[in-house]
Amino acid sequence: MFQGVSGEVLIFFEDPSQLWKTLSNENCIESAFVGAPLSLTRGMKPFGILTCGLLIDVWILISTGLIGCKDLDECTLVGAHAGNSIVQFLSVIFGKRLAVRCRDETRRPIWPAHQSRNPSSQIVIDWHLPRHRKDQPDTRDDHGFSPLHWCAKEGHIKLAELLVTRGARINATNRGDDTPLHLSSAHGHKEIVQLLLRNRADVNVTNEHGNTALHYACFWGDQAVAEELVAAGALVSIANKDGDTPLDKARGVVAKRLHDLAVEYGQDLKKIQFKDQSWLGLKTRSRDATLSRYKGISMADLSLHMHLASTPSGETWRGRWQNNDIVAKILNIRECTTRVSRDFNEEFPKLRIFSHPNVLPVLGCVNQPPQLATVSQYMARGSLHRLLHGGTGVVVDTARALRLALDVARAMAFLHGLDRQNRCRFHLNSKHIMIDEDLTARVNMADAKFSFQEVGRIYEPAWMSPEALSKRPTEINHEASDMWSFAVLLWELATREVPFADLSPMECGMKIALEDLRVSIPPGISPHLAKLIRICMNEDPGKRPSFDMVVPILDKMKR
Repeated sequence: MFQGVSGEVLIFFEDPSQLWKTLSNENCIESAFVGAPLSLTRGMKPFGILTCGLLIDVWILISTGLIGCKDLDECTLVGAHAGNSIVQFLSVIFGKRLAVRCRDETRRPIWPAHQSRNPSSQIVIDWHLPRHRKDQPDTRDDHGFSPLHWCAKEGHIKLAELLVTRGARINATNRGDDTPLHLSSAHGHKEIVQLLLRNRADVNVTNEHGNTALHYACFWGDQAVAEELVAAGALVSIANKDGDTPLDKARGVVAKRLHDLAVEYGQDLKKIQFKDQSWLGLKTRSRDATLSRYKGISMADLSLHMHLASTPSGETWRGRWQNNDIVAKILNIRECTTRVSRDFNEEFPKLRIFSHPNVLPVLGCVNQPPQLATVSQYMARGSLHRLLHGGTGVVVDTARALRLALDVARAMAFLHGLDRQNRCRFHLNSKHIMIDEDLTARVNMADAKFSFQEVGRIYEPAWMSPEALSKRPTEINHEASDMWSFAVLLWELATREVPFADLSPMECGMKIALEDLRVSIPPGISPHLAKLIRICMNEDPGKRPSFDMVVPILDKMKR
């Protein structure tokens, strides 16, 4: 039995058939309802019977599929029976944001269940998640909070465990670019911090203020949470927008302990300066739907003065915009139709990812048919390919190679964690990785392909997986294919050689796809790195690791 908020009694039934027996003994229920399919009675949905005051255990409502049902006026339980005491109970379960109307199944309000500590909240989530689309655990509220965000903020460890089990994205961000790890660290929920870390949360991702989760743990003096984060690889030297590192935020014993712990783990205590990616005064989150209304940049506002490269996909120019050094990539489009212009406008916001230090975002776009162009920050060191093979004079030893590999792995783990509808078509290779002044590697979003660009054409097959070269894009696992490309990148970093440099792109692609051509690992390479390359280049795509599995491995190797 459960005592309701107004003194009502909720009856728990182990067997749904007991429900009908109870109903048949209730004088307040008309006999016409008993034994009849409730959804067919007088055109009403099942909650119509509750207007007489009978309260039924929520488990029965859930197990029989009644939650979220609507009447003929498209009203849900709250809308049709706002005066009924069952609503008060369900409001406790769902929280204040229980929707009166749901547009469709994908909008059912499961996420507010975090707000209740009542065990029935778990029943609601457990009932809902297996029956609907795979990404349902990441339904967002108006502030971009997923259910896991709210659980992390409120400290609901049981619900958090359930959401993680059901596939909630660990590194999902809200509109302030906070991950669940940010929120759990800021509110001192150590168990949830540990849960997220066990599931490979990104410990060094920054929010819109430049803060990592460790910044918040240090600010609030939570030594236990801070130690967990540092042990998982959180850096004590990352500066936020104000120039403060986590060590600057820490005080007294906590500061000394974290300093000693960082030294013990081999961290470089030199301050990592914040890279202000909002210097153009533009909105900074590609996940924000308002970006699709961004009008873009006029070509007349760009001062392009140096031609850098020509590729089949377009021409790259160096220039100035708003007194900043930029690179403009003018797309090579055979015919810039109205549809192409529209698709460009819709797809471009996916490339504006400012929330990860290892992703180089597209800052703006020019959509003035027949001219379509993307604008990015200028990187003086150029690409990773140039760093390794272009005679730049920079020594890439094993330690630096591992740091570069870790940068790329972190970026790819972040990109793979985005909603599928927010992902772009990107082929990983050293030419698409840019190098910052401090030798940080950054995945260049300007090298992503739009849907209308050269579909089916491949110009850099040396880094591509056999299945990507022999199958249609819809038939391959893109995450696993990216991991193969990363393995070739690891080989390139280890050997300082261009893969299959003696073959033309056509020969290279054909031999990889049809003749089992593979890079060979020469003697002298670290056995740990050689093993990782082989694992990432497994012939079976299903047996290749994910990037969030590779990141901690590289982090340990780097130390």
